[in-house]
Amino acid sequence: MYPNNERVGKSDKLKAQETRCRLWLKEQGIEEYWVYRDEGCIIDPHSLLGLSALMKAVIYDNENAMIIADHPMRFGIEKETRERAFNIFDELGAQRRLIFN
Repeated sequence: MYPNNERVGKSDKLKAQETRCRLWLKEQGIEEYWVYRDEGCIIDPHSLLGLSALMKAVIYDNENAMIIADHPMRFGIEKETRERAFNIFDELGAQRRLIFN
């Protein structure tokens, strides 16, 4: 369950999320380069180490950056937080793909 009592349809554990993302990459014929992971809620896009490292990697090589996630809430539970994270990645020139159903 998410904090707003919305049910999660698929396993929400980090390993399951990574597995779904890797499967999507394989289906698309895209080679995985790096996995950035964080545990906890994103209140501010700069607050988690993995997300901060991802932002730095995108700054270094935005031409080849594709950020995928299996659900938009991976970038923050609150809509405003997600939009801030998405805006940051858009400004940095990264492609985003959300692979949820």
